[in-house]
Amino acid sequence: VKLIEDTTTRAKEQLDAAEKELATLDGKQASKRDELAKCEDELEESKDRVIEAQKEEQELTQQEKVLAKRNTDLLSMAEEAKAALQASGGRSKAVSGILQAAKKNGELSKVGVIGRLGDLASVSEKYDVAVSTACGMLDHIVVQTTAGAQQCLNFLRKHGLGRANFIPLDKMKKGAHDRAVETPEGAPRLFDLISPSNFALTPALYLAVGNTLVAPDLETATRWAYDFRKRWRVVTLDGNLIETSGTMAGGGKSVRRGGMRISNSKKGGSSIQMSVDDTSVEDCAKLEQQAKEALEQLQQCRSKKRALVEEVRSLQKRIKALSVKLPKLTMEIAGCDTTREELTKRLPDLRSQCTLSAEESQNISDLNKKVEKCKSDMTVCAALASKLEKEVSKLQEAILDAGGPKLKKQQETCDKVLANLNKASKDLNAAKVSVTSSRKAAIKAQNNKKAAEEELTKCLESLEAKTAEFKSLEDEALEVMQAYEQMKDVELEKRTALEGVTKEAEDLKKSQAKVKCLEVELVGKLDSIDKQIHE
Repeated sequence: VKLIEDTTTRAKEQLDAAEKELATLDGKQASKRDELAKCEDELEESKDRVIEAQKEEQELTQQEKVLAKRNTDLLSMAEEAKAALQASGGRSKAVSGILQAAKKNGELSKVGVIGRLGDLASVSEKYDVAVSTACGMLDHIVVQTTAGAQQCLNFLRKHGLGRANFIPLDKMKKGAHDRAVETPEGAPRLFDLISPSNFALTPALYLAVGNTLVAPDLETATRWAYDFRKRWRVVTLDGNLIETSGTMAGGGKSVRRGGMRISNSKKGGSSIQMSVDDTSVEDCAKLEQQAKEALEQLQQCRSKKRALVEEVRSLQKRIKALSVKLPKLTMEIAGCDTTREELTKRLPDLRSQCTLSAEESQNISDLNKKVEKCKSDMTVCAALASKLEKEVSKLQEAILDAGGPKLKKQQETCDKVLANLNKASKDLNAAKVSVTSSRKAAIKAQNNKKAAEEELTKCLESLEAKTAEFKSLEDEALEVMQAYEQMKDVELEKRTALEGVTKEAEDLKKSQAKVKCLEVELVGKLDSIDKQIHE
């Protein structure tokens, strides 16, 4: 009966679950479709935003390059302006007065003043010290004509500004700087390393430096100056100068620098008149402010670029996740249709299973009648069994009463013997288990003993081998120590000999230096004698 009823109950539970699932299936499918539409829209928006962000990133990259170049140029111009301002501060009163008067609407604005020679050309920072040392005419004023120079002299006398030197371009020799010159070992000429702001200034620059050579160090400069058929004027990068007469100048803790403009920024122009405009403090401050603003713009640009890169990275991750999620949602939506179709087909069967057929109802009725009959029979049997148990109890009491105290005592003795027997049986079983465990432990101990003896034998053999090896190494170490002591003696001898040779070499160098100095003095005296002879 219970089996039939359980089958019906399970069918009802399955029917209720199927109906509930079918009722929620439409809502579930609708939510999945909404989620699918949102994901598709988000995917399209993300793809569009990635393309847009990448374009913005490219634009920012180009903008970053422009801003970085502008910042670098402005910094260079600011440094150049500072250097020019410092250089102008060290000029003589006469040079500063001429340059100031040569500005637009100034007293000398129409006499053809071009500017200070050092401001009209540029040189690499590497050769700054060399050109500032070797060229003593960097503070000369370049003018276009001799008449212009005369007017400048009159201006100095008029205002009591002192003396100044002038280079009139109309009196310069043409073509002298274009002649091919063969230098010692292909040495570079200082003239070739200078970049004039205008080609018309080239004769003046050649007049200032001539064929002066630039050497990397004093040793090379000495070789170029003295060891060839012709005497050369040579200047080193650190400011040592050797004249053609043989005299040398240099040393000291400070060197000349800043005499000429540095060519690491944009300078000069197509017109040679541009160099007369001096740099002011306001110009320096303005350039520094522009450089600061350019740096801020560059930092903002880079910050935006980093944010875009991070956004693109996040969007690409989201696009990848959505690309995986969309097929899953599509499959879930299709699965809802399949589930609906299966549940719709299954519901009639479940409804039919929930209702008992006529045959099953008749079987349940028959089974219930049999159950009731069995229950009544069981009640009768239980009453009869209770009656029989009571009779058995009475009979046992009667037997004990018939036997008397003696039987009761024997019964108690039997119970005690039986209990002792059970206890002895338990103790015997425990003893057997203990004996078995002890035997296993003894076998294991014997095996461990045997393994330990074998390991001991191996260790003894290894100890003997290591002892022999140690003895061999000890003998070799003794030989190495003896050889080391011998080499120390040899090294001491060689070191003593080296010190003697080094001392001898130092003495020779000192003698050579004295001879060189004597040679320079003799050459200078010889040049003086030659000049006196010519005079």
